[in-house]
Amino acid sequence: MTSLPPLMFTPPSTKRVLGRKCDPQLSSVYFEFSIVYLSFLVHWILVCFKVKPTFRRIHLLMAGLILVKALNLIYAAVNVTDTHESGNNLLFLVDHHE
Repeated sequence: MTSLPPLMFTPPSTKRVLGRKCDPQLSSVYFEFSIVYLSFLVHWILVCFKVKPTFRRIHLLMAGLILVKALNLIYAAVNVTDTHESGNNLLFLVDHHE
């Protein structure tokens, strides 16, 4: 049997690197975009009610996708501000939003 050659590289560490904790600027950007997506959702719903005769189920799917994207951005904003010190990170986000 032949022996295996030594490793030519250092294997990456198994730690997850998530960036800086409690980055208020990045969380603010995520929160602002979630507000934009929620306003798109309101506009989409108003447009759908305006053109009710041509309303189809695909329009509901589009509204659902916009809602999921907005909730995803809110979750990402809360996740960036996660300090593991308080359970009310969403209140921290709304309070520090400029």
